[in-house]
Amino acid sequence: MSARRARDEPDIFDLLDEDAIREVCGQRFPGHGIALRDFKRAGGGNAAARKAFYWEKYGVANRPKSLRGVARKMRVNGARIDVLEDLIDRVERLSLAPAR
Repeated sequence: MSARRARDEPDIFDLLDEDAIREVCGQRFPGHGIALRDFKRAGGGNAAARKAFYWEKYGVANRPKSLRGVARKMRVNGARIDVLEDLIDRVERLSLAPAR
């Protein structure tokens, strides 16, 4: 994978509900689009650089404990991630399919 492609790869964080992120991590998070734009304007980089930027600029800790908190808040708020829901449905269907 090229360095350029690695920088443009989507991150699962981008699927999380912005309101839930703000509730768990603080109100400074401006939303995915603006945060990514700010990161690129600041020089961009790889996923680790992006996580560090989000922490320093917005106070968003992209760590398992924080992400679990965001996921929990999304569940409480009834927010869904359609891409993940579809993936889970497909995996469940495959697991129920007869073995070949």
